[in-house]
Amino acid sequence: WLKEMRQNSSKELFAVGEYWTWDVGRLNYYLHKCDYSMSLFDAPLHYNFHSASNSLGHYDMSKIKENTLLKSNPEYTVT
Repeated sequence: WLKEMRQNSSKELFAVGEYWTWDVGRLNYYLHKCDYSMSLFDAPLHYNFHSASNSLGHYDMSKIKENTLLKSNPEYTVT
């Protein structure tokens, strides 16, 4: 559907998908299977921020991007 919409539009169409999983490997696999036709919300990054906010100041912020779509596939990431 998205491919057809893009072929028949004079505008560049942006699409974003949601796949709420901790597993960045699954997100990358999903992007691959969809031919990188959309961006995805970075659920693992969301979960990292959640962990940081509940850590009472003990979260190592230098690791906030670890195991995230932002780190592995930034051009297809929505944050």
